[in-house]
Amino acid sequence: MTDIKSLIKKRASIKAKLTLFSTYLNVVKSCEKLSEIQLIEIEQRLNAFESLYEKYDTLQIHLEEAVDEPSEQYAERETFENLYYALVASARQLVGSARKHLTGDSASEVVSGSSHTHNHSSVRLPKIDLPKFSGSYHDWLEFRDTFISIIHKNEGIDKINKLHYLRASLKGSASLIIDNLDFRSDNYDAAWKLLCSRYDNKRLLVNNHVQALFNINSINKESSKALRHLVDTINKNLRALSTLDQPVQHWDTLIIYIMTSRLDQVTNREWEEHRNSLNDPPTLDIFINFISNRADLLETLEESRPLKSRAEGAGEGNHRSKAFALTFESSHSKVVFCPMCKEKHFIFQCDKFRILPVQDRIKKAHASNVCLNCLRPGHHARNCKLGHCKYCPEKHNTLLHTDKESPRTQNIVLSANHLNTSKVVLLSTAVVKVSDAAGNLHDARVLLDNGSTANFISEDFCRKLRIHIYPVKSNVRGINDQASACSHGCTIRLKSDHSNFEVGLDCYVSSSIPNTYVHTDNISLPSNIVLADPDFYTPSSIDILVGAEIFWGIIGMNRITLGKNMPTLVESKLGWLVTGVLQQPNHSSPNISSFVTLLGTRFSKSTAQTDMRGAILRRHFRRDHIS
Repeated sequence: MTDIKSLIKKRASIKAKLTLFSTYLNVVKSCEKLSEIQLIEIEQRLNAFESLYEKYDTLQIHLEEAVDEPSEQYAERETFENLYYALVASARQLVGSARKHLTGDSASEVVSGSSHTHNHSSVRLPKIDLPKFSGSYHDWLEFRDTFISIIHKNEGIDKINKLHYLRASLKGSASLIIDNLDFRSDNYDAAWKLLCSRYDNKRLLVNNHVQALFNINSINKESSKALRHLVDTINKNLRALSTLDQPVQHWDTLIIYIMTSRLDQVTNREWEEHRNSLNDPPTLDIFINFISNRADLLETLEESRPLKSRAEGAGEGNHRSKAFALTFESSHSKVVFCPMCKEKHFIFQCDKFRILPVQDRIKKAHASNVCLNCLRPGHHARNCKLGHCKYCPEKHNTLLHTDKESPRTQNIVLSANHLNTSKVVLLSTAVVKVSDAAGNLHDARVLLDNGSTANFISEDFCRKLRIHIYPVKSNVRGINDQASACSHGCTIRLKSDHSNFEVGLDCYVSSSIPNTYVHTDNISLPSNIVLADPDFYTPSSIDILVGAEIFWGIIGMNRITLGKNMPTLVESKLGWLVTGVLQQPNHSSPNISSFVTLLGTRFSKSTAQTDMRGAILRRHFRRDHIS
């Protein structure tokens, strides 16, 4: 009984607040016109009033459960809820009407302030929304100039309302700057000064807009939308920098260089052809006009392609044409996202997926719920109409191919010849970091060989890492069918020296690979590139050979040719590789060093540590004189 009395007293307190709010609304309704301050007060009271219902509902449920006959309590609840919801609806209607009236007056004040004494009674101008600012330096100049024009310099708006408009315009971190100021008219100037002192920082604004130019995302595939975004970003940030008194009129060459590096291959090639047709160096206006015209062309083609496909499908009786039209429309209406990197491509086109070890690819394909034959979503391998694996007759993708049999002897074939004649073929080498058993990083020299389907690590470097090794069983065959056996393998983690790229590799343990000194007197390397192997010309042992499994995931698209009988620079995730033919001064007898590679060899891992002794894979074969 004591609990029931206590609950009834608490409920009476809530009902008293209900009565007070009803009395307050009746007083407010008697006013002919509400001021901005009154409107804010109503909104605050309404927010507090709406929170009463949860408290009432909790108390009422306890009362209904405590009494033997709850019918009286149900009637009490009905009476309370009817009055509560009626008051909430009345308050919201009052706020909406007053807000609409005040907004109309403010718009009139803004228009009259800007047009002075002109009367445009016959023209109804659209409402001007308040600018919004959330604390980003990138948006500050636009917000500042708009707010000054509409509110700050408008003498028809008093300071208390200016402070209200300022608070309504600020979001996020920007609103916190003036939250501690009382809502009084004399605090408007202080609030505006605080905001300007925080964000009107010329140095930070310049840095922000310059950074935005450098951080424009690269365009992977030509599209009108991406090209227009590029142009808009350039124009917006350069206008802001010009407002900040930066000499942007002298930046044409720099901006063009940065933006061309962000273009897709097709557009970049078109731009280079256009630039070569000019007599003078292009200006930024010429570049922007070219990109804009290119975007117009692509937009026209993008709009016409679906229509053309449907027309061809409807006009021809050929079943294949209709099927093609349907397929074409379907492929354009459904956007594909890679489950590996979330970009707009299939998983088999993803570099991150392709550089994974085969077993990890298989796990990722299963987890991504894609067809294991074509690696596309929407069906299973048994229903896939594409062909089977290139290496076996089974219904799986070539990227997922692995031998299912127990460890067996495999044949290993010869690849990558190094010919020491008057012309030297430079193989692609890089310097990387490799983790040892304790997690410490060691420098390693890597040879990249796209002719190899397996990876190798030298015996000496493997000892240095002190990592776990396991048994493998394979034969190596080189020139003249010479054979040797491979009996050990290991797993390593390879990291780039110049980027955040890293990858795990299964490697065969091998003896060291020889290298040849290269004369670089006639090689002129660009000063603005980072070489994957700064000492590519110096004789040094190869610690690791990386095969075709991840080779194409490392190699980039850009090339720099240094001239006739000179090497080529190839972009990669490890830095720029020096590769190709180089003329050498000596004319001695030819001497060939050949490096062996594996085809389709499978590792057999053991949980027990094995001795490093045993048959070691012969990594090269040497013939002193080949006529």
